[in-house]
Amino acid sequence: DGWHEPVTKLLAATPSETVWGTGLRERNPIDTYAFRKETNYFSRILVLGDAKHAMSPFKGQGANQALADAPLLASKLCQSSFSSAIRNFEREMVGRTRIKVESSRESASLLHSPEVFDDNQLVEFVGVPKQQELALLKELRARNITANLGKDLDSFVLAVVREMNLSGSADEGYTVKDKSECNLGAKIIKCASMGDLESLREISTKHAKVILTAQNDKGQNCLHMAVLGNFFQLVSWLIFELKFDVAKTDNEGCSPLDTALSMSKSSNIVSLLRVNIQ
Repeated sequence: DGWHEPVTKLLAATPSETVWGTGLRERNPIDTYAFRKETNYFSRILVLGDAKHAMSPFKGQGANQALADAPLLASKLCQSSFSSAIRNFEREMVGRTRIKVESSRESASLLHSPEVFDDNQLVEFVGVPKQQELALLKELRARNITANLGKDLDSFVLAVVREMNLSGSADEGYTVKDKSECNLGAKIIKCASMGDLESLREISTKHAKVILTAQNDKGQNCLHMAVLGNFFQLVSWLIFELKFDVAKTDNEGCSPLDTALSMSKSSNIVSLLRVNIQ
């Protein structure tokens, strides 16, 4: 009860004998790139897809990441020797998929917790005062303004926001978003610390300015994190495509170049920072 159409119709039309269920399995991210680097061990055996980074389905990324592995591997094999290709592939694959595994796990925990029934925990209306959000939800339910409206949902919600005079700023970019997406800055810093260039590229299509300003509690920005992780491609992307301020310092007054020099990072990264800081 309580679901909007066509959910109830779909359930009613589904024969019970066709419903199948099983336990879900995932695994902790395995950083074989770091293992090979630390032990100097090399094998011609390579695993990818779910064999490497099995994850819960609550972010819809399992198949996507497996599909992304194949062209990445093919690309690396065309660029260098077999051993170098394998190492480069694993380095990028691990950096890309680790955050997906972890975010899928976080979503699975959230969606199976009591918080999923707490309106005040799971949703916020940007531009609407926090103390008014529950009143707005109550009014929306009373008017049957729910997900059954599809693409028209936002316009109906915005009309109610205006009618209730909850916030003049709501007209300027009103949106509804999950609580898990509220702290975008923290997500961006996490992506940078993992060298997750793919996710940062995706975020940059809508939130490039947030990438430029995001920082952790130490004042370290994305460029600092990319330098700490020795992610040359990410450093290059931040500088050349996002025009990142190379001279920006953290809370201790250290620029990304200072960080690179103090940590004895890649000479390529140091050179890149030096050229662009002048």
